[in-house]
Amino acid sequence: DAQCLDCIDHAKDIGLVLIGIDNNTDNSDTIGKIKEKREDLKIIVIAGYKFTTKAKKAVRVGASGYIIKPFKLDEILSTVRNSLG
Repeated sequence: DAQCLDCIDHAKDIGLVLIGIDNNTDNSDTIGKIKEKREDLKIIVIAGYKFTTKAKKAVRVGASGYIIKPFKLDEILSTVRNSLG
């Protein structure tokens, strides 16, 4: 969390963040903080198949989309393209 936010503060050329969710967190707090700092920044959540509900919550708090594992390269590229427009 802190490392991610520090990176966003100091690297202004970031356009996309990939963030994982798991048993321990849905990272909605981190997503909210990222959006407070950089509203324009796109965020894609990566989640295992059993965390679809958490991934949908992440989208509600500001993520651009999510990818469910296991995934294929073309799914990642498609989601990134859609998020970046």
